Amino acid sequence: METTKRKRIPFKGLSVVSAVCRHKSFTAAARELHVTPSAVSKKIAEVEAQLGLILFTRLSGVVEPSETAFILAAAFDQARDMLASVIDEVQPQSPETTIRVAVPTTFAMRWLIPRLWHLLRQHPHIRVDVIPTHSNTPLPTIDYDVAIRQANPDHRPEDAVHLFSEKQGLLAKPALVQTIRNQRKIDLSAITLIASESRPRELENWIAQSRRQVRLSRERKCFHHFYIALEAALAAEGAVVGPVITLSEIILRGELVEPLPEYRIPGPEIFAFHAPGRRPRDAELKFIRWLCDQSKEASPEQKIKRKVGASG
Repeated sequence: METTKRKRIPFKGLSVVSAVCRHKSFTAAARELHVTPSAVSKKIAEVEAQLGLILFTRLSGVVEPSETAFILAAAFDQARDMLASVIDEVQPQSPETTIRVAVPTTFAMRWLIPRLWHLLRQHPHIRVDVIPTHSNTPLPTIDYDVAIRQANPDHRPEDAVHLFSEKQGLLAKPALVQTIRNQRKIDLSAITLIASESRPRELENWIAQSRRQVRLSRERKCFHHFYIALEAALAAEGAVVGPVITLSEIILRGELVEPLPEYRIPGPEIFAFHAPGRRPRDAELKFIRWLCDQSKEASPEQKIKRKVGASG
């Protein structure tokens, strides 16, 4: 009988109760847990039904926890911290610590992975297991320690660390770029424009900003994911609008050039944050600090501008 009762303890639901008690808001709790507010509301309703208790009063968008909700949240937080401490004590100490990092595929391939040797040099005991994701991949379905994500600053997780503000520019193979500058327009009409379904607005926004000054081709190619569109650009199939800082290494190597840096458009904000609901390990904290250092140290955007200026 005792075992049966323990199995009924809604541990996952209590983690949601704890988050709502901290924030007194389903929306803020949802941001911390990386789920939707409706998912938080549904889980709270399940816990209340299972326990036979009303844990929160909902009035005009304001959530007020009951005394019982605070008691349950405090007990859950204490139990979680106690388990984390016990696991740290009983787990065999390894000279290496692996961090599972959920990261957009293009960012992983073109920005993070080429820099991981810096991390290994500074922290030889840290290993990174890169988990590539797409923009529509829900984080709760992934077992990760740290996530790197594009996010709106107003809807970022509370513990998120800002890495940088991306810029979008038109990129193509050097041999393909033959601009004709005259008094009226820059002629790029011979270059096919490449788009991706995963980033449908980037090419449109760039065209909208530059169309009065640049003569563009009407030919279009579209691929499902941006990283495939980027490979097409690298194969000289056309020009693609892409994130300049993320792709800084291949731009600095001259594999792609940005013929019109003056027409860059704002891109997404890039953030890094820990998985919610548990205490981050020391290796994860070091990895986040390393990410911040890398995002500032090389100043890739300035290097690209100097390279463009020197080549012009």
